[in-house]
Amino acid sequence: MAYLSGGRPLGVPVSTLLGGRLCATIPVTHSIGLLSVKEAAEEAAKVAAEGITTIKVKIGFDPKHDIEVVGAVRAAAGNEVEICIDANEGYKTPGEAISTIRAMEKFTLKYVEQPVMGIERLAEVARAIDPPVMADESAWNAHNVIQIIERRAAQIVSIYATKPGGLYKAMEVGAVCRAADIICNVNGWNVARTN
Repeated sequence: MAYLSGGRPLGVPVSTLLGGRLCATIPVTHSIGLLSVKEAAEEAAKVAAEGITTIKVKIGFDPKHDIEVVGAVRAAAGNEVEICIDANEGYKTPGEAISTIRAMEKFTLKYVEQPVMGIERLAEVARAIDPPVMADESAWNAHNVIQIIERRAAQIVSIYATKPGGLYKAMEVGAVCRAADIICNVNGWNVARTN
């Protein structure tokens, strides 16, 4: 069962098995969940003081609250920290997403992740806002990415190794993105282990 051990049986890192290391460091984004305005601001100030340079704010709960929380995070984190927002398909319509995001643009957003459900609706939002749109829930596999490209629905695609069905399939998604000059945002989960 050597395949379960990655590159260990060969004495090489997994990156070697996947074609080689592409970069020496990987920037980390801190994610702030659906919190109150006060709690989100406190967390943003804390992680900014610890040296985090990019914060992702979960939104899509209520437009008024979302605007307030993103403004509070920007004020607490300062202008040197990049802020991304992730609605997890939370806005009911493209119009609701567009008006809410437009109100947030003054806070200088790095990107807007999956504000609405569906590739067509995502494309509508992408055409109407200034920050780039990142597809996540709409980008499960290479075929979805082709549809995203055809509709110009996103400038960034979120890739998880598990979402398309493993590392090989995730690399297929990445290859399609690379061919179309779409930025890939490789994501993962922080899993706690106990021994």
